[in-house]
Amino acid sequence: MLTHPRPVRFNEMEYTVPAEAGPECLRELLRTIRERELPICFPIECRFVREDDVWLSMFHRRPGFSISVHQFADEDFEEYFAAVEPIFWKYEGRPHWGKLHGLDSSRLAALYPRFRDFLEVRRALDPRGHPVNAHLGTVLGV
Repeated sequence: MLTHPRPVRFNEMEYTVPAEAGPECLRELLRTIRERELPICFPIECRFVREDDVWLSMFHRRPGFSISVHQFADEDFEEYFAAVEPIFWKYEGRPHWGKLHGLDSSRLAALYPRFRDFLEVRRALDPRGHPVNAHLGTVLGV
């Protein structure tokens, strides 16, 4: 782990694609940024991670290549994120749960093999959906 303070506020999107697709996904992302002349000043962060068996992990049953994109909190991030998110989808990218993404429960279920199992456990533990807000309702299909 490399940790450092981040005093600057920002918005972030992170997806993990299968490890073997990572370099090509990154190249396509960089081409898109250049071709569309998107005003990017944050570095793009990338890393390889081994597979695991955690149900909602971006690395469930496959090694992954994570790519994170950022934009200052006081600047519009929507054009940038909208331009790159379909590239992640093209490479079967799984979004980071704590960061911005545009997927709903049906799209997430197709990407995470144990997603439906998780939803069953969640429903059993919270049948009335008490802590579910509008965002979680979309993500969890509640």
